[in-house]
Amino acid sequence: CGALSGPRRQHGLHKTCPGLSMVQGVGRWKWMDLTLILKSLPMVQVPFVPVSSILTENPDNSVGYIALISRLRSHFQSSSKKYLITGAPQCLVPDANMGAMISAVPFDVLWVQYYNTPACSARAWTNTGDGFSYDAWTRYLSGTASANAKLYIGLPGSTSAVANPPFYLHPAEALRLIKAFFCRPNFGGVMLWDATYADLNVNAGLSYHLLIKDYLLVSRKQSFALCCAPSHPAQPHTLLAKT
Repeated sequence: CGALSGPRRQHGLHKTCPGLSMVQGVGRWKWMDLTLILKSLPMVQVPFVPVSSILTENPDNSVGYIALISRLRSHFQSSSKKYLITGAPQCLVPDANMGAMISAVPFDVLWVQYYNTPACSARAWTNTGDGFSYDAWTRYLSGTASANAKLYIGLPGSTSAVANPPFYLHPAEALRLIKAFFCRPNFGGVMLWDATYADLNVNAGLSYHLLIKDYLLVSRKQSFALCCAPSHPAQPHTLLAKT
């Protein structure tokens, strides 16, 4: 079972997740036979249940999705495995499609898409130091059921990964962004859209996703300096040696 995306009438989940069907009930949809989801999950390659990129053409305050996530949470409590509820909202706060469910039920991870909306994009921060909505997301989450959700900064894996190529951050720009926000509340890491584009995007002999991984590992090693040094969005950090 992968991410739930697209208009609800296109969610043919019974075709890919045996035992899950939708009938009218809670809101516009009621999700049935949810216990069978957990029985099928061991066949999945990833150890979490992603509920991401949810888009609805007929908003109903996400009643159906809230019911689904709540039911899944109740089943997770009796499972020997750990599962995560994740989502991929746009960078505007709150997200028009996911805001209600993020507020009402706990998400573990939010992969925020900072590459579709110019005003709150990572590119805006890189160019001007303004508009980037990471801090707005942490403030928003603090009063919701998802207050403890990890925020991942979503970036394009290459210039070909997005309709507007300037949204792509070159490696040096991505490193500066990671260093600036590594110590912020709720920071979880970086999400790339998508794996194929990032793998084919080779810089100095390394795929883009490997570079980003290296930047995160280096930032973790330098966390003492990063978290103690003042940040300025227009300039890279001056790293301090730990004595």
